[in-house]
Amino acid sequence: MIISKRTTPTAVKRNMIKRIIREAFRRSALSQRHFDVVVLLRGPVNLLDRPDIHLHINRLFGQLVDKEPR
Repeated sequence: MIISKRTTPTAVKRNMIKRIIREAFRRSALSQRHFDVVVLLRGPVNLLDRPDIHLHINRLFGQLVDKEPR
C-alpha cells in the first residue's frame, strides 16, 4: 500500500490511514473474495480526522460490495 507525501505529508498520518484501510478491508465482505482493491487518495486527506476517514473508507467499501456481481 502506498500513500504519497503529496496527499498526506506526515508519516504518522500516512501510517494511520493505511491501518484504517487494512482494518476496513478485513471487516468488509470484500475480504472473503479473491480480488485486489486500489484506493486512490485525492484531496487534502491530512485535514480529516480518524472518524471521518473511517466513515469515508467504510462507505467506499460498502459501495463496492453493493456493486459486486454475485
